[in-house]
Amino acid sequence: MLNLQLYIYDSDNEKYNQIELFDDESITITQSLQDVKDIQKIFTDYSRTFSIPASKTNNKIFKHYYNYHISDFDAQKRIEAKIYINHEHYKDGYIKLEGSTMLDNKAHTYKLTFFGSGVVLKDVLKDDKIGGLALLQEEFEFDYNSNNILDYLQNGYDVAYNKTTENSPSVERVTISDAIIVPLISHTKRLVYDTNSLDNRDTVNNLHNDTDKGLELSQLKPAIKVDAIVRAIQQQYPQLEFTDDFFNEENTPYSNLYMWLHKKSGFLYDEQVEQVPLKDFNVTASYGSGKSSGVVSVYSSSIKNPISGQGNILGYITRNMNVTITPPDNNEYAFVIYNGGKQYARYNFTGEHTETIPYLPQGILTFHIEGGSIGIYNATIKIYRRTLSNIGGDRYVKFNATANFGTDTKLNASANLPDMKILDFLTGLFKMFNLTAFVNKDGKVAVQSLDQFYRSSGKIYDVTEYLDKNTSSVQSTLPYSKIEFKYTGQDSFLAKNHKDQFNKEWGTADTNEENIASDLSTKDNVGEEYTVEVPFEHFKYEKILDNDTKSDTGVMYGWSVDEKQEPYIGKPLMFYGLSQPTSVDVKYINLDDTTGILSSGTNIYMPSNSLAVGVSDTTNINFSAEQNEYDLVPYENTLFNKYYKNYIIEVFDKQRRITNTQAFLPLSVLSSINLNDIIKISDNIYKINTLTTDFQTMVSKLELVNTQNTIGQLVTTDLKFSQSQLGGLCATTDSHEVRASNVAIKADCKSYEDGYISDNSDAFDADSNTPDTADEDGHPVVVTQATLLDPHITTDNGTVRADTHDYKADANQRTVTSSSWRMGYQITELGLIGESPNLDEYGFLYSTTESELVGTDVDDIAAIAGVTQIAYETPSNFKRPSVPYNASYQETNAASTTTYYVRFYARTNTSLNYAEADAISEIETITTL
Repeated sequence: MLNLQLYIYDSDNEKYNQIELFDDESITITQSLQDVKDIQKIFTDYSRTFSIPASKTNNKIFKHYYNYHISDFDAQKRIEAKIYINHEHYKDGYIKLEGSTMLDNKAHTYKLTFFGSGVVLKDVLKDDKIGGLALLQEEFEFDYNSNNILDYLQNGYDVAYNKTTENSPSVERVTISDAIIVPLISHTKRLVYDTNSLDNRDTVNNLHNDTDKGLELSQLKPAIKVDAIVRAIQQQYPQLEFTDDFFNEENTPYSNLYMWLHKKSGFLYDEQVEQVPLKDFNVTASYGSGKSSGVVSVYSSSIKNPISGQGNILGYITRNMNVTITPPDNNEYAFVIYNGGKQYARYNFTGEHTETIPYLPQGILTFHIEGGSIGIYNATIKIYRRTLSNIGGDRYVKFNATANFGTDTKLNASANLPDMKILDFLTGLFKMFNLTAFVNKDGKVAVQSLDQFYRSSGKIYDVTEYLDKNTSSVQSTLPYSKIEFKYTGQDSFLAKNHKDQFNKEWGTADTNEENIASDLSTKDNVGEEYTVEVPFEHFKYEKILDNDTKSDTGVMYGWSVDEKQEPYIGKPLMFYGLSQPTSVDVKYINLDDTTGILSSGTNIYMPSNSLAVGVSDTTNINFSAEQNEYDLVPYENTLFNKYYKNYIIEVFDKQRRITNTQAFLPLSVLSSINLNDIIKISDNIYKINTLTTDFQTMVSKLELVNTQNTIGQLVTTDLKFSQSQLGGLCATTDSHEVRASNVAIKADCKSYEDGYISDNSDAFDADSNTPDTADEDGHPVVVTQATLLDPHITTDNGTVRADTHDYKADANQRTVTSSSWRMGYQITELGLIGESPNLDEYGFLYSTTESELVGTDVDDIAAIAGVTQIAYETPSNFKRPSVPYNASYQETNAASTTTYYVRFYARTNTSLNYAEADAISEIETITTL
């Protein structure tokens, strides 16, 4: 027999009380995490509203809520709850009191809704801003002077902080490397490099080392690691303790992201009064129980009102505050209170002053001195409340704090963060990386990419014997007339210019009719448009060439202006900070107008949409495969390809169906099944879309999506969803030149008819390609070579040169520094095993001795002691890359001023079942600087 028990938390007495239930009341719980019918929303467990009796026990728990003269219970808040089945723990979550009903003028029922743990994010964060995160106010600041700007432009700034918990002092000192950098993003003036006669002016900084030229350091603003913001959120809201599945330092596509400290357009301190937070809170006295006396929680630079875990009654008692400020002189200043990053109150004082402030709001409060004189401001703060019985005097906590105005302006990260809600910030990250979240058994918020989530379970539940075979129906997954992945912020000058040139927003992926493949054509579909819109700015960056010589400076920068070339605020900007060496001397101008030189080869932080450069398969934060601004070749390891592709392909696959059925699942299954487990019915397997269980009848309704027949793996289909179906084709020009005299970056990426060049080893045609070993007459099948890029055949102006069979490297993929080189080739046509296109292995052979690379046998050359072989095997089961296919290799530990000899090869077959046919390039040379 099934018995269900419901417990809710009594925070006044710090225990769980059991709710009395009606014997015949049905409680139905629906579980859903990522619904294929609403791709970007994250769901969790919830129940339909159900009723419980207004019994003596329940009246006591809900404080006689039906009587509005009693206001001890707050129905606007959710209360921690636990569900047990047959006294075995089943679910954690929250109960919300929806109301009560009366019968014959007496309380009859209470109406409740159960929510899973994952839905409390809005309740916890409310409208708090990222600028109100106390940890960032406390530790993430520095003196705004030329020395620090230069240092953080080159090396970054490591920040150490005390990792704390809700009710304990610091437990660990933690350091975030390069937590703050100064990236090469100009807030007003365009950056150029001109060895001729171009001087600095109101709209331009010329980086060339000459008189009246140079980078004005006042044009730069710092940036903070996104990981630091996430850590600050966890520290401020301990109930949001994230797992390290995604939020970890080793996950570089996340941990190397930065947010630009750009709260206002133009200069940092233009018409802006300096504000310094009060810090180093030190409790000196309290009255009542505990250090904070049940009044507020006191941290090193903030307070939480009311304290976490206190009951509903204590939470509604007003907190008042007395503050005494002792300044270093008798000048005017302001005392400012922030609540969750938003200004709550401002008081203008002169000299030493004491003020009584009534009605402190609930939330995370911080205190600031604004417009102060050089020196230390000491504050004594007392916060107090009445007792429940009004007997025994007020309960209070008293603490000291200081704010220090130095000779240099203090730049505090929190004060310069964009005006953004914490909830919107986290939502943006979730949308960028297709993350999903749930509360695990340890009470932590597990954050994983959707692919991670499905890979993390290998459990299979065969429910065939429990099935109600008369209630099954099948329908298609929801079609969309159009899908689009984009950033909200697209109005900066270069991004806007990109749209004007190519009629396509920078980094956006969509299924426009002009470039979508027939496999995914949605033009005849009936349905809504589906858009994933990330609430961040998305810049296009500019690689600087010498205006005079057209040579590469090695410098890439961002320009924060609008289409009128006026300072631009935009949305919060996210980017990767790349430490890259310059190829030229860069002159700079300090804040005091003195000058200096960053010598050629100096590493500086440059903004980037890709995690690295010189590596074509590196992660980038474009949704579509745009040309990398630094390397001028498409980078295809996009947000779509890496985090959305598997799921979207599955939604659009013509073979996908939603199966609705129901089953009488035993308690052993219900208590252990997770939403990433696999359901098996007869010989078919399914993913769980939703699972709804009525705990009175024990009927579970299952909404299932069929998946492939290899259990425990991600779905793969024959659906080809390459970048040619997402975003426009590359634009062609008559030159590979990046024109520094024109803002637009122009480069020929060849615009192959079938779409972008594929240089991502994940871009495979999933058709099985296992050819026969013999033809119809019993003869071994013929094996032919692959075709490699031959740039000798045509030129940019269309003339045809003499035909040659020399296979040369792709010049677009060649880069070289003093300690590294990169060489790239392209396979334009796969070899054949019989009539089946195939590629088993490709790679590079290189040496510092040319004679060691002579010959045509790959194995013989690779066996020579002085030769290094870089081999890439294609996946098994004969799933091969589409062509054209770019392959590149970067040697990052090269000797300076050394010539390397390089050959590229492509092997149609390495299996013993067929003959060999290897294509090998001519010998290329590349010399480090």
